Amino acid sequence: MWSFPLARHRTAARAPERRLLIGALVASLIVLAVAPLGAAPRSVGEPVTEARLLKQLYLIGLGRMARGDPDAAVAPFQVVTEVAPELVEAQHLLAAAMVLSDFGRRQRALPIIDKALAAEPGHPLYTVVRAIADPVASSLREDGALYFTPSGAARMKAALEGLAKAPRAYNARYLAPVLAAMEPTSEPVFPERLPRFAALLGRDGRVAVGGGRATVPFARLFAMSIDDERFAPHVRDVVAVLPRGVFNLASGNETLPFGPTAHSNQGTMELLLDAAPRSVARR
Repeated sequence: MWSFPLARHRTAARAPERRLLIGALVASLIVLAVAPLGAAPRSVGEPVTEARLLKQLYLIGLGRMARGDPDAAVAPFQVVTEVAPELVEAQHLLAAAMVLSDFGRRQRALPIIDKALAAEPGHPLYTVVRAIADPVASSLREDGALYFTPSGAARMKAALEGLAKAPRAYNARYLAPVLAAMEPTSEPVFPERLPRFAALLGRDGRVAVGGGRATVPFARLFAMSIDDERFAPHVRDVVAVLPRGVFNLASGNETLPFGPTAHSNQGTMELLLDAAPRSVARR
């Protein structure tokens, strides 16, 4: 029986370990948010401190997408979208992580990506996620191809034209050749299909870039950056959400986002997205 990758299911046996790790992670996030040793103390409500804490959560999600673990990226993006729903990039990434990690339940991402599209109608990256997430627009079959209805195919082709210049989406230009592999079928109901789409899903999903010289996780291509000033002051909301909203945040290695440039504004996210070979990721 053919099957495609779905989200991995964590067992209850790991729950005590996760609870212990959550405390350490929350503590590390708070340490990252406070003033350096010797600096004048900041008040809890200062925007710089609060923005930094929220940004670290976003970077954790980006790091997990960058290393090809969309399942683990769902939790941090859920926190960010709940705390700061105005950050539409996080809405998009949450929807993408849901779709790529658990395609069997992809429709749960529709209300989320619709919010992003309502804020930025026609954004090519959001449009791609919308078409892939919608069971009415596309269907994954046993041959591993994703088949598109006429409306779904039209959305994908419209998005394809703008991906290379998609705002704040540094890696979207590498998604364009992947989608350009769409080919016609002989079916009126599903006139177009994207071959080998099933191989792009889950933790094993990778795509060749840079003329086939390297492969990167497919999830990496959906990543987006957010300017530092847009991380509004939400530290009280973050702290309130942490105990119930990031139960799975402590799983996995979080060293990727916390390099020496972790607080260097936009450079952080560019470094995170450009962790692949420079010929692949540097724009």
